[in-house]
Formats: sequence, C-alpha cells, structure tokens
Amino acid sequence: MTNLEIFDSLQEAVFVIDATTQVLYCNEAAALLANLPVRRILRSQARLEDVIFFDKPPTWISTVDQIKQSTTYQELSFTNISGAAGRVQISIQPLDLTPSMDSPMVPSTTPPVPPRWLIYFRDISLEETLQKKYRDELEQKEGFIFELQRAQQKLVNYSKNLESMVQERTHEIKELNVQMKALLDSLSEGFLIFNEAGDCLSVFSQACLNTLEKSPLYQKIWDVLALTPDETILFKKWQVALFGQMLPFEDLKQLGPSNYKHSKGRTIALDYFPLMNSTSFVNDKLNAVVMVATDISELVEAQKLVEKEKVSAQLILSLVQKQAEIGRFLTEAQKLLKSIHQVASSEKWMENQEALLRWIHTLKGGSGSFTIPDLGQQCHHAETLLVQLKSNSPPQHESLALATNLIQESVDNFVKEARQILGPRAFSSEPYVSVKMSDLQHWAVQFSLWSKGVATSDYINRTYIYAPLESLLAPYQHLLEKLAESQQKQIAPLEQQTHGLAVAEDVYSSLFASFVHIFRNLIDHGIESPDERVLKGKPAAGRVEIKATLEAVDGVERLVLCLSDDGRGIDAKKIRNKLKSMNIDTSLEEDQQVIQHVFDAQVSTREELTELSGRGVGLDAVKFEVTRLGGRIWMTSHLGLGTHFWIELPWSGQSHRTLIAA
Repeated sequence: MTNLEIFDSLQEAVFVIDATTQVLYCNEAAALLANLPVRRILRSQARLEDVIFFDKPPTWISTVDQIKQSTTYQELSFTNISGAAGRVQISIQPLDLTPSMDSPMVPSTTPPVPPRWLIYFRDISLEETLQKKYRDELEQKEGFIFELQRAQQKLVNYSKNLESMVQERTHEIKELNVQMKALLDSLSEGFLIFNEAGDCLSVFSQACLNTLEKSPLYQKIWDVLALTPDETILFKKWQVALFGQMLPFEDLKQLGPSNYKHSKGRTIALDYFPLMNSTSFVNDKLNAVVMVATDISELVEAQKLVEKEKVSAQLILSLVQKQAEIGRFLTEAQKLLKSIHQVASSEKWMENQEALLRWIHTLKGGSGSFTIPDLGQQCHHAETLLVQLKSNSPPQHESLALATNLIQESVDNFVKEARQILGPRAFSSEPYVSVKMSDLQHWAVQFSLWSKGVATSDYINRTYIYAPLESLLAPYQHLLEKLAESQQKQIAPLEQQTHGLAVAEDVYSSLFASFVHIFRNLIDHGIESPDERVLKGKPAAGRVEIKATLEAVDGVERLVLCLSDDGRGIDAKKIRNKLKSMNIDTSLEEDQQVIQHVFDAQVSTREELTELSGRGVGLDAVKFEVTRLGGRIWMTSHLGLGTHFWIELPWSGQSHRTLIAA
C-alpha cells in the first residue's frame, strides 16, 4: 500500500481524489493553493471543483474513472476560495493503493481499496511574475544600454567638436576682452590694478598714458607713481598694512598717495578700491587694489577761481566799508615804500636791515587788515631775504631790490583796481568830499546865470554831472552777447563812435535804459543765423554799431544817435499785413513810412510769442522816452542790408539847463 505521507514534503500541490472528485488527501502546498486548512478540506468531503475554481474545467473532470494512466500537463487559470487568481499546470494519474498479496503483513481477508487518482498542481503564476519581472528588468537594462550608447555617441561627437568649441569660446573671450579694453580706454580716468607684490596687472585704461604719463603694464606701482626712494619705503609699509588687512580698507586707503606729481603741472588725484577674494570661509581676503587716477586740474582751477572771486568780493566790501582807513594806509604805505627804496638803493643798506624789516612788516600787516591781494606774499618774500641777511646768509643786493620793486608793484596794482571799483578819484593824493548831485546841479544852474560863472558851470557839468556816452552804453556789450547766445547766433563786439561826448546821466538814464528794446529787436529780427549769413556772403558774426554826433538842425545844435545792424532788414510787406489784420489802412503810405509803425503799441511781426519779442511792446517805450526829452525817432531799413534807428535830441546849453531844472 502506498503511504500518502510521502507527498507531505513536496513543494508542489498534490490532491488525491476518488471517482466522484472528492478530495481524500491534500498536502500543505495544496491547502495553500486553495487557501483552506487541510482538515477543513478533508472533513467537509469537498470535491476538487469546490476547492479550486477553474475558469475552464479540466477535460477529464467528468470522466475520472476512465483514466488509466498519467495525463499530460494541462495549463489552466483558477481562483481559490478567497478570490486569489493564478495559473497552474495540472496532471492526473491513477494511484494504486492495493496492498501486495504476497506481503505477510496483509491478511488475506482485507477488502480491496476503491480506486484513487493523484493530481499534481504546478503553480506557474510565480514563474510568470518572475519572468515578467525579468523581462521588465531586461527592458530597463536595454533602455540603460541604449541611453549609454547615446551618451557614448554624444561623447564621441563632443570629443570631435571639442577643439572647435574651445576655439569658439576662445574667440568669444577675446572679443569680450577687446570690448572690456575698449570700455576702459573710453574712460577719462587712468585705471590700473596692482597686487600684493606691487606688480601692475595687464588690465589698465589708455588714459594712464596721460594721467600717469606711462604705461603701467608689468611695472611696479611705485615706479608708475615715480615715487622717491623714501616715498617708496613708506608706500611698501602702507601696502603691507593694506593687504594684511590690519584695519578696514576705507581707513587705510587714506594713508596712501593722494596725488601724482605730473610733469606738466596737471593735478592728478588718486583713489583706491579693493578687489576681494570671496573664497574664504571666514573673511573676504584682499586680492588686489584698483587705483583710479583722475585729472582734476579744471576742478582745482575752478576752486581757485572761486577763491579768487571770494577775495575780490572781500576786497570790494573792504573798499566800500573802509575806504577812508585804506586811503590812510595807502598814504602811509607810499611813505614807507619811499623810505624802503631809498635805503635799499643806498650803499649802506645792510646797516639799516632792522629798519627795512620793520617797514616791510608794517606793510605786511596792513595788507592783511585790508585784504590787499599779493602784497602780503611779496612782503613775506622780502622779510625772508632780510632774515637770511641776519643769519649770516646775505642775499644778493639785486634780489632785495627786486623784492621791494614787487611790493611797490602790488600797491600800484591795488590802487588801480580800487579806482576801477570806486572811481578814478579814489585814493587820490588830494582829499575829496561827497556832495549831493542836486547841490551840484543847482550850483551849475546858478553859475550859468552869471556871465562870469558860465565857465565854472561848464566845468561842474563836464567834471561831475555829465557821464561819457561810452560808460552809459558799455553794459550793452554783454547784453548783445547773451541775446545772441540764446538764439544760437554770433555777434561781433559792439562798435561805438561817440567822439568823447558826455551827457547828464540823470536826464538821459531812462532813455538809455530803454535801448534794451532796440538791441533785442536787432538780435531777434535783424541778425540772421550764422549759416544764413554765410550763404548771403556775410561774415558769420553779425555787426551792431552806435554812432553819436552833434549836428546843427534848423540852426539848433542837436545830439544825433544812430543804432544800426547789418542784418536782414525789415520787410514792409509783413508790416502792412500785420496792420491790415488790425484794420489799419496803409495803402497810401510808402514802404519807409509803413515801417515807422513798429514804434506803435501792439505792433509786432512775430507770429509766436518768444522770450525776446511777440507782444508788440518795446519800441514804443523807446519812442516815449525820446518824445519826453523833446526829440524824435525814426527808422530806415533795406532788405538784406540792415536797419538803422535814428534818434535826434536837444543838445544846447539852454536845453540842458531847462531839462535839469525840470
């Protein structure tokens, strides 16, 4: 008899069934496949198809009793009692459980055993899972292999193109360097970099050739700055402290050279900036220093000019406030200078050095008290020469004489400048007193009424009351230049032909003040642009002229003024159109009559309003002043040639006296 226990240790599922497919035996592997305990399967007398649910029943399931030999494996899908699905290969064969009749252990009376069948289950679900896993892994490996092959091909291509890529990148870097060089060279400042060893690097601006007068390429920084040996020692000590970062950079850079001594006297300011290496994990390390050399000569000159203007302003204030004191000092200074010249030119000048020093020091003190420019410096220089004399280092006699002459020149220049500010009579050797203008005018009138006092009246008028025409017209030179500049025009210096004539300033001041409207008109309407003038064959700069003459008109002496330009002239047609728009009929007037309407109020040929003209106000103001003085004004003009303003005024002595009295 076959012992079924031999199937217990098999890993494959084994079932033993009878002819009705009832399960008579199953091992643990079979119970796991059915997901049921062995005892439950056997006690319930379950059939095979009640334990394993085939999608398609085995071909022999209904004819088990006819199976006489082992069948081939049949592959089937199934689910168990818990719903788990799988695939198995199944085979069935008869199981001979009849005991051998020859065995002494078997009694002869033992009944025969009913037929049984043995069923083998081979679970191929795990194999399929493993195969799928292996296939997926294989496909993944094949994908990796493909990617590796692609990467390998890219690497091959990259290797092939590496040289061209390097060349291309090198070209880009060269272009970038060229652009950086061009940018540096466009700077007006000298720009260079030096390292801890004092070596100037290859990066620098072309302006270094001007500001530092040399190329810094591969030179030592102290050689570039042309430092003396002692200055170089100090520079190196400063450099050690700088790169050793003993103090913050901003504090230490103040100790470095602040300027470069230019051979041509230019003022070159030096400034320093750090280039830090940020790879340090603790603190940034100073890697190099950028030095910027800036030419500030113009700025320094501007500052000197400002200081000079401040000194001039102080001088003017001092002259106005301390005129009497300065006058007394200058009187005393002339006496001192006379004594200095006498002693300095004598053979015994060395015996009087104490007196010379005392006199010069007195002049020096006065220069400081009254802000007399240059005098203090010249006095200090002369003092230095005399001190050398006292210390047994006698200067040359010529040097002392030159120094005293320079002191005299400073005093003379000061007096000249003061008289330009205060008038020609300032600091005269003869004292002057202030007199009210009204008193002078009254005295002049009174003297003129006395036959013997006419000469005195004329003297008072000429000397104290009348002002030269040139002085009244002088401010208009600057006005012409300013007006021309505002309109991008060019103007030549104002030409004056006044023949030394003078007038009573208080009588004519309003008239001359109104001339601003004539000059504005000449620049705005008359003078053309430089290009237009050149096309017309004229000089680029326009010309404005003033003439003053005395002429007899109807037996009466009159002052005639002519203000003219060489511009485009006045177009009478434009004046007619303007007057027509104002409902003024000019059909019976000649062109020279029509242009006289420019003296009418609200008449202007300007279509748009500008800063200079367009309101039709200006020339009528001049006409008003001329008429008030008993004169007349008119104009002559020719297209392309220019315009003349004529003013005729009373001039006789009687007229003057009448005007002054009024």
